[in-house]
This record gives sequence, C-alpha cells and structure tokens, in this order.
Amino acid sequence: MSKKEIILSITASLFIMVVTASIVLIYNSRFAPAEGNAKQVPKESSFESAPSALAENEYLYIVREFEGRLAVFEKGRVNPKIVYSVYTSHLPAADRQRLAQGIPAKDERELRLIIEDYSS
Repeated sequence: MSKKEIILSITASLFIMVVTASIVLIYNSRFAPAEGNAKQVPKESSFESAPSALAENEYLYIVREFEGRLAVFEKGRVNPKIVYSVYTSHLPAADRQRLAQGIPAKDERELRLIIEDYSS
C-alpha cells in the first residue's frame, strides 16, 4: 500500500467515525430511553398551550393526544412528559374529542385515574 492509499484510508475511516458519532449524539439528545409501556418523546414539540377552560393554578397535568397516542403534559410545558402506547384512534369519538381539548388533572392521583380509564 502506498502512502497516498494509507492516508486516504485513514481519512475515510475518520470521516465515517465522525458521521456515526454525530448521528448517535443527535439521536440521544432528541430521544430518551423507553420506560415501561410509555416512552419519552423528542424534546421539540408543536404543542402550543394548555386548555384555557381552567385557571393556571387548578391543575398540575394535562392529558391529551400527541402524535396519535395518549400523552401527559406538565403544567406550563410545551413538551409531553410521557407518551403512552394507547392509540387514540382506537378510542370512541367522544374520548378523542376530550383528549383533543385536553383533560386536566389536579394531582398525581387524578392523573393515574385518567390514565387508567384510557388504558384499560
């Protein structure tokens, strides 16, 4: 092998390593590991705000649809805290409408009850 071929081979290997490392870093920064039957979602979201039907201090969580699945948002957050493997397309129309508007939960106990209703 000539010097030119060795340098070219090393350069190509370094390039592949940099591209691979970049892909891994981007993927890891956008997605967290799965958790039970739920998974964390990308850090960026198009969700804008919580429903205006309740005052800001009347709830801690909002349950709504996110990318076709049941999701929990913390008060004041635009990104879901957790997304469940419950597909909203399998729910009755009235439930889908409620989820589209958002279902507020004042505490973790109420949140668990809402999630149980939709996941059973």
